[in-house]
Amino acid sequence: MRLRMIIASLLAALPALAEQHAKNLTLCVEDQENHPWILLDRPGYVAIMLEMVSQRTGLRFQYVHKPWKRCLLEMQQNAVDGIVNASFVPERLAMGVYPMRGEQPDTSRRMLDITYSLYRPHNSPLNWDGKQFSGLRKAIGAQTKFSVIGPLQAAGAKVDDSRKDAKDVLRYTLMGVVDGAALLTYNGDRLLAENPEFGSTLEKVGPPLAQTANYLVFSHQWARQNAQAAQAAWDAVAAVRDSAEFRTKVAPLLGRN
Repeated sequence: MRLRMIIASLLAALPALAEQHAKNLTLCVEDQENHPWILLDRPGYVAIMLEMVSQRTGLRFQYVHKPWKRCLLEMQQNAVDGIVNASFVPERLAMGVYPMRGEQPDTSRRMLDITYSLYRPHNSPLNWDGKQFSGLRKAIGAQTKFSVIGPLQAAGAKVDDSRKDAKDVLRYTLMGVVDGAALLTYNGDRLLAENPEFGSTLEKVGPPLAQTANYLVFSHQWARQNAQAAQAAWDAVAAVRDSAEFRTKVAPLLGRN
């Protein structure tokens, strides 16, 4: 009789234990500063958003900072529960779970929108007209495993993504290892504005190279075991993103004081 009671108590506790586990997630974050989305010295756009998502859902996020390539791999291996600020690339569906609408990502539940721009040395012949490159002799530099690599290759460019740090991609451009740098626009503009090393010798040119939405992405294992929590998190991302409170909090980061 006592054994039956113990078993019954354990079975009754399982849902609560599962819920508790579901509420504690480990998310992998890129270990390089990506202004204003990911900051290393204070909360950036993504951290502020996820804190508000946590308040709405009860999910508790813990963060590990690693190279972006490692974040993708560990999510695919279910070593972390998800990643943040990830563009949609079809190949990444094998690595994790995006908020989807049919066979396409649900942009209404994106974290943010980003653009990539081209940076070149002054007086360089390299140019971009929105469809094709001209004056391209070597390669375009990009950060390791960043989603802009696909659009660059589709436009016929050879890509060097051996550098994970945006500053190193710009230095490669200055050294002539690559003809230009394809960087996230907010970050590239900031680096040129704040670093005379770059601002005095490099310039942004042409229309954006690519524009994309970025998402909170969960590992297949976590999303499968916590399907309702995943949906709630994505819904909360959308609600927070469009809220007046969030926009006020991130306005200084976006230069909208």
